[in-house]
Amino acid sequence: MQVTRRAYECLFVDRILANSKMHILHHIIGVTFYLPICLSTFIEGIGNLGKKLSKFNLNLLVPSIYSIPKGDWFVYVSSHYFAETLIYISFVILNKG
Repeated sequence: MQVTRRAYECLFVDRILANSKMHILHHIIGVTFYLPICLSTFIEGIGNLGKKLSKFNLNLLVPSIYSIPKGDWFVYVSSHYFAETLIYISFVILNKG
């Protein structure tokens, strides 16, 4: 549902005009934000790769049991999209419908 909604939004809601322009500062701010974010995610992933491989090897020797989280909010909600749904509901409330 999320992908369908985002696709609809990009194709039919957001209108990009042929003569649209972006200020150079917006572009610089975007690059200075997203480039380090992507690099930090990549570096963290590389750093955790060794840990995951060693954990995987240990799991081959001694299988561990994984279970669905229980307690607290998990009694009522089992989807990790619930928080995103709450965010969208708060947007509707803040914008008064």
